[in-house]
Amino acid sequence: MYDSPIQSERLVLDVADKHHECTLTSSRRPYGVGLLVAGYDRTGPRLFQTDPTGNYAEFHSMAMGARSQSAKTYLERNFQSFKDCARNELIRHAVNALHGCLEAEKELDTANTSIAIVGKDEKFHILDGEEVAPFLVGLGAAPAPQPGAAAGDDEAKMADDDGAPPPPAAGAPGMDVT
Repeated sequence: MYDSPIQSERLVLDVADKHHECTLTSSRRPYGVGLLVAGYDRTGPRLFQTDPTGNYAEFHSMAMGARSQSAKTYLERNFQSFKDCARNELIRHAVNALHGCLEAEKELDTANTSIAIVGKDEKFHILDGEEVAPFLVGLGAAPAPQPGAAAGDDEAKMADDDGAPPPPAAGAPGMDVT
């Protein structure tokens, strides 16, 4: 109104009301999707979650989805340190939380990871492709496979001279099979 910027919570309330409208009549199906909405307004950074029933809540950190429990646990354990973090360190925390949600045979790489950023004096923008690569270093995540690379090249490089895979890294959990 009057060309003033909308507050993040008001925007989320409007979206949640739209979700809720669909639950009020039998002729319309609920949206069936929740949203995480991040914003920055005159009150500072804000993060909200909406759900299909029209409820919404504000959080300091949040993850949602089918395999999100490990990310929520990571964020709960570390969120006290977030207020002292630089932007790149916050992004690293988000990527670490996301990495914990992956299925065993999948890895984060530049092809399947995007990072959205919004903040004080910074317009919303998305990092993807090679811009994401520095944040994936150290996660056990590799860059996206290069075209023409053979599928078994990585396994061959990791094998010892006798063909056995390398031992687990120090501190990595081992598995004793009998």
